[in-house]
Amino acid sequence: MSGTLARIGGNVLAGLVSAVRLVRQPRPLHPHGVALSGTLTPVAGRAASGLAWLDALDGTLAVDARFSRGGGLPAALPDVLGLALRIPEEGGTTVDVLLASTGVSPTDRFLLAPRRALSGARLTTLMPYRGSAGPVLLGVLVDADPPLPAGADDLGRVLATRPARMRLVHATPRGRWHVAARIELTHDADGPLDTATRADPVLAAPPGDTTYPWTRRLRSPGYRVARAGRPVASRHAAQDPDA
Repeated sequence: MSGTLARIGGNVLAGLVSAVRLVRQPRPLHPHGVALSGTLTPVAGRAASGLAWLDALDGTLAVDARFSRGGGLPAALPDVLGLALRIPEEGGTTVDVLLASTGVSPTDRFLLAPRRALSGARLTTLMPYRGSAGPVLLGVLVDADPPLPAGADDLGRVLATRPARMRLVHATPRGRWHVAARIELTHDADGPLDTATRADPVLAAPPGDTTYPWTRRLRSPGYRVARAGRPVASRHAAQDPDA
């Protein structure tokens, strides 16, 4: 995508987010969610992704996450599901990986796919990271068992007693998926259901030259509107490249 088209698209998306924010605050999108925490365990002998920060992961890590429904629709209706993963980096920083429910085939991995519940969901980053050999998509494949409820309150209660299990995967835009790590997430019944802290893939991008200029131009305006006045989860000192 050209820089001009990406910037135009980013401004259009920012306008839509601004319009929704007039009637829904503080989160115009993904308004209600479930705060999660758990572990990410890299798979031994895994295929290299070409993403240095991902390939360097070694040993089980403690991660934070948030599950949400993008449109805030009632639990009985399909919605675009979202999962924000906050992966620790050296020096006390985090990498924020945001994923949305899609398909996983070479075509529909780029198409949003509304669904009711997290069980069996397939989610991708939609936009690629810059890898050493070209673009790389990340995805999460959630186990179908056990069945998980769609509503945030019910999901929080269930995940306070047993974990949601999933696999972190990577692929080239049209390539096969490779498992990078296994993830288990639970909810703390003694804490709040949701978190006020916001994950941000722009300010909390992986270290180094890991994103494409067009993805930053497409994302930055909308995230700038969405994050206004809200704390960001990452402790990166990154600056919005287009602010």
